[in-house]
Amino acid sequence: MASASSPSSSTGDGNDINTCKLQFYKEISSHANNSSNNPLFSAERYEQMIELIAYAVIDFGGKLKLTKKNDEFSDGIIKYFVQLDELFGIIKEAHITIDHRGIVNTLKEVKKRFVNVTEKQVTLFISGCEECKRKRSMPKSATKLVIKPVISNDFNARGQVDLVDMQLCPDGPYKLIVNYQDHFTKFCILRPLKTKTACEVAYQLLEIFTILGVPVILQSDSGREFVAKIIQELVDMWSGVKIVHGRARYPQSQGSVE
Repeated sequence: MASASSPSSSTGDGNDINTCKLQFYKEISSHANNSSNNPLFSAERYEQMIELIAYAVIDFGGKLKLTKKNDEFSDGIIKYFVQLDELFGIIKEAHITIDHRGIVNTLKEVKKRFVNVTEKQVTLFISGCEECKRKRSMPKSATKLVIKPVISNDFNARGQVDLVDMQLCPDGPYKLIVNYQDHFTKFCILRPLKTKTACEVAYQLLEIFTILGVPVILQSDSGREFVAKIIQELVDMWSGVKIVHGRARYPQSQGSVE
């Protein structure tokens, strides 16, 4: 099946290129520029210029090519004048070489080897480029979530608490650890837990608060470890405490506790 569909796809791509090419030359012809600053040579006129020796002529693989005169090469690189029927292919090759990276980059690539290609001609080519059309039609990626950093300016302004699961490597009956950190100083206190029942977690937090004092804001990760009963007990004991729940599945809101 793959071999049967491949020629069809190739033919379709060829038709797209031919259509694009015909439209390109139609537009170029309607904006033909025969000024001396930027001559757009037909094959016939190209031959006439060679005969008139109006430009420098170089034998390139048995084919005569027009170039700037030697004293006009500012960078020492020979650059050729483009015939009208070569224009589409030359711009296409440069555009593909730089992976369809826009008008300015395509023109810069063309100018490395050729003299009389203009930005208008490159713009016209890119406007019909199917690959560029596909890229422009692709939806932009969704805006990434931006999480504001937590800022504290004093000791006990904010306390962060989390449970560390140690069930895979317990220390005797202790299978969890309460990790409490003062956000401003980064000072931590760890307490072992046998279980994560509301009663035991609340008891260990109260022990920590008797050492460091009560934070103005107590931040938890809103996981199952911190059930509503624990939070309610703390609020009942210290009415001035404000409970802030971090976003579930976003440890960044926990700062350095995680």
